[in-house]
Amino acid sequence: MVRSIAAIVAVALSQVVTTRVPRIDTKGPEPVLVLPDAMAQALKTFDPDFKPRRFADYPSWIRQDKAKLSAVQAPFAVVGDFNGDKVLDVVIDGDDRVSGRRLVILSSGAAFQVTEVDKERRTPGEVRVGLTLVRPGVVRSPHESKPLRLQTDAFEVDYYETSAKVVYLTGGTWHEYWTSD
Repeated sequence: MVRSIAAIVAVALSQVVTTRVPRIDTKGPEPVLVLPDAMAQALKTFDPDFKPRRFADYPSWIRQDKAKLSAVQAPFAVVGDFNGDKVLDVVIDGDDRVSGRRLVILSSGAAFQVTEVDKERRTPGEVRVGLTLVRPGVVRSPHESKPLRLQTDAFEVDYYETSAKVVYLTGGTWHEYWTSD
């Protein structure tokens, strides 16, 4: 019975498989986001039409750079503790029937809450943005007046060949720190 529930969730969420802790499985032919059942269910409840992006959706020059792939980051998802509660959270780039969406699944006590942190118009077949994990520490940028001092994990949104920003959670609100233009 457990196997059939996981299979249903995987099919419903496209390229999402279930496990106990979130991670990106890089062992197969294509990296795949692996979510705990509770996270997968929260995502499905939030937006049943949401489909995480696949590695194959990205330009070939991005797919060739496999050194950036790990259990905590792929261009379409990042796993980290964004709210500082010592429970792993996930940010996922994907699409619903209308637009590109960036959703975050945050731990909230024993449950998970999904929020949208960004929305974009997307031309089918063209993905021009990717994600990377940013660990706590100091981030400096010539495009900002002060350095950013991260207390928790964050993620960088790289608008390929144009600009980039670090997105971080503080005080329950998402903020942006531009690192390139």
